[in-house]
Amino acid sequence: MKMNPALAAVMIVAVLILISVTSILYLQIPPDSQFTQSPPGKYVDDLDLDPERALGYSRIEDRLDMSPQQESLLSKNAFVVLNDQEVGDNFGQFYIDLKHDNIPMIVTADSIVHTTHVLFEDLLVSVEEDHLIPALRNLTDDMLDRSNKLYLESSGKVREAVWNNVAFFSVAARCLDPTATVPDYVEENVSRELDLMERAEGFEYSPIFDGRSGFAAGSLVNWSWEYVEDYSQYVPRGHYTRSESLERYFRCSMWFGRIHLASINDELTRSGIIMSDMLIKSTVSSTAWTLIRDVTELFVGRSDDMGPVEYCNISDGLFGQLPPDYDSVSDDNAIQLFSGQVRQRSWSRINSQYVLEEPTLEVPAGMRLLGQRFIPDSYIFQKLTYHKNENGEGMLLYTGDGEPFTVSQGQGPPCKGYPRGLEVFSVLGDDRAAEILEREGDTEYTNYSAIHRNLQQEFENVSAKNWSQNLYWGTLDSLVTLGENFSKNSSYPHFMRTRAWRDEKLNTALGGWTELRHDTILYGKQSFTGVQRSGDGDFVVSGYVEPVPIFYNRTAMLVKSMEDGLKKMQVLPEGYEERLARYGSLAARLEDISRKILNGREMDEEDQDIIQGFGIKLNEITDGLNETSIRTSLVADVHTQTYEERVLEEGVGKLRPLIVMADIDGRTHAFLGAVFSHYEFKHPMEDRLTDEAWREMVKSGSGPDLAPWQDSFSA
Repeated sequence: MKMNPALAAVMIVAVLILISVTSILYLQIPPDSQFTQSPPGKYVDDLDLDPERALGYSRIEDRLDMSPQQESLLSKNAFVVLNDQEVGDNFGQFYIDLKHDNIPMIVTADSIVHTTHVLFEDLLVSVEEDHLIPALRNLTDDMLDRSNKLYLESSGKVREAVWNNVAFFSVAARCLDPTATVPDYVEENVSRELDLMERAEGFEYSPIFDGRSGFAAGSLVNWSWEYVEDYSQYVPRGHYTRSESLERYFRCSMWFGRIHLASINDELTRSGIIMSDMLIKSTVSSTAWTLIRDVTELFVGRSDDMGPVEYCNISDGLFGQLPPDYDSVSDDNAIQLFSGQVRQRSWSRINSQYVLEEPTLEVPAGMRLLGQRFIPDSYIFQKLTYHKNENGEGMLLYTGDGEPFTVSQGQGPPCKGYPRGLEVFSVLGDDRAAEILEREGDTEYTNYSAIHRNLQQEFENVSAKNWSQNLYWGTLDSLVTLGENFSKNSSYPHFMRTRAWRDEKLNTALGGWTELRHDTILYGKQSFTGVQRSGDGDFVVSGYVEPVPIFYNRTAMLVKSMEDGLKKMQVLPEGYEERLARYGSLAARLEDISRKILNGREMDEEDQDIIQGFGIKLNEITDGLNETSIRTSLVADVHTQTYEERVLEEGVGKLRPLIVMADIDGRTHAFLGAVFSHYEFKHPMEDRLTDEAWREMVKSGSGPDLAPWQDSFSA
C-alpha cells in the first residue's frame, strides 16, 4: 500500500519535531535527586552530596568564592554558612539584589526574626517619644513639687523620709533637664549622684541612699548592699543613643527602675509609703504613672518589684486613710508591721544589684517607683549562677579541670560566675543547646543538673496563655519553636534534619534573643552574680522558604498582639495599622508556603511571586523607619558579674550567606539566603557597649570570635 506523499511528509516533520523536543527536554531535565530516603528520628549527617549537580548552584558559585572547607560542609550537611563573606546588614536589600541578579533564593527565618525586631523597636521608640517622655516629665515635675511642699511643712520622721523623696525626684528632674531647678537642701547630694551617673564607672555608694547622706549623716553605717548602686547601668545604650531626649529619658527611667526603697530600713519604708500615697492621690502623677506602667507591661511584662499600688493596698489596711501631713507613719511599731506585710507579699525573683554572697536567692523586699520588668531569661540566669541555698551551702561550685566560658574565680573556690545564652534555650527545651553546654564544660558545677531540671519543669508548666501575656514573652516563645528537632519528621528537607542545622537554628534564636534584649535594655530586669567571698542554563526553581510554619504562625499572632495592645491604649502610631497588617499577612503567606513544602505540594506562581518579591516587601514594611533599626549590627549587656566587674555582652554582627540544597519534585536545587552572626563575650562593666562602639569593633576587626560550636555549620 502506497502512502500519500503529503501524509508522509507530515509524519516525517512530526517525527523530527518529536526528536527535537525530546532532545531539548533531555538537555533540560535536571539530574535526579542526590538524596536518599532515611527513617525519621535520626540525624541525616554526612550526606556526601555533589553541589555541582544541584540546579542553580553555578549561579551561586559565580557570586561567592567558596573555600574547600566550605564546599566540604555543604557536601556533608546540604547547607553551609560562610563566615568570610559578609553581605551587608540589610535583609531587604540582600534579597532585592538576589532577585536583580537572578539568583535562586531561600527566605530564612532570620529575616523574619529581624523584621519583627525592627517593628518592635520602632513602635517602642514612637510610643516613648510621643507618650512616655511627656508622661515621665509630668510625673517627675508633679511629684517633686508635692514632695517639696510636704518637706517644708513637716518635721521629725516624716520630714526625714520626705527628704529622700525630694532628692529622688530632683535627680529625675535633672536627668530630664540639666537646667531644672531643685531645692537647695538636696542640691549637693543630687549633683554628686548625677556625677556618678555621668562617670558610669560601676559600683559606688549612693550619695542619697547610702545611709551616710541626708539625715543619716554621721550615723553608724550598717545598711546592707541595696545601697551600693551600679552606675554603669546609666550609660544610654540600645536605641536610646539616637537623640538627646531619648538619652535623658533612659537615665531618668533607669533611676526610677533601679532605686530600691527597701523595707529593711524604717526611714526608706516611710519614704515609700508617702511616695506611693502621694502618687495615687494625684491625678497628674497617677495618670502618667499608669500609662508608663501599662505600655511597658505590654512590651516587656509585669514589674519584678512591688510598686505604689501594692504599697497603698498595705498602708490602707494598716493606717486607713493617711492624713495630708502623714503623721501616722511616724509610729515605729506600725512601720514594722508594714515591713512585715511587704516581706510576706513581695514577689521579686531577680536580683539586679550589688550582692555580697547572699544566703539565698531571695531578693530583699521593698518598692521601686517603676520597677524593671520580670523577664524569664534573667530569672534563668539568676538561678544558674553562683548563690547559696537556704542552708548557706555554696551552689554551682566548679568541679571540672578546664576553663569553660562560665567559670569565675572569686576569693573562694571557682564557681559559676556567668550564664550563657544557650542556657535560656536549654531550659526551655532545646536538648541540642544542652548537649553543647555539656560538651564545652559549662555544666560541671555542683547542683547544676538539679537546678536545671527544676527550671525546666517550672517552664514546662507555663500555659500557652502566659506565653502570650506580652510582646517579650511572645517573641521568646516564637524563637523557642526554632529549636525543634526536625530529624523526627521525614517531611522536612534533608538539610533541616542534620545535627548541624539545629546548631544553625540556635544561632538564629540567639540572634533574635539578642535583638529582643537590645530593644528592652531599659525595662528588662538584668540578673547579677553575687560576690563570692572566701550548570545552569537549565530551568531552575527561583525560590524556596525555610519551612518552619509554627514560627511564622507565632510571628503573625505576635504582630496582631502588637496592634491590638497599642490600639487599646490609644498609642498606636499613625500609619502603623496598615504596616502591621502587611507584615502579618506576609508571615501568614510564609506559613502557607512552608506547609506546602512539608506536605510535598508544588509551589505555584503566586508563591514564587511572594518569594521573589520578598526583599521588596521587607523594604515596604520598614519604609520610613529609622535606618539604624533596619541594620542587624547591635549589642546588649544581659548579665553583670559583680566580683570581676564584667558584663556578659550579646552581639549581632553583619549578615552571613547561607547556601542550602533541597529536593523539589525529585530534583536537587541550591538556594542562597542570609543568616545572623551571633557573638557572646565578656566585657568590662565600666564600658558597657553601645551599638556605635560595637559596630566600630566589628568594622575594625577587634571584635570577639564566633563561638566554637558554630563550626559545625559555618566556615
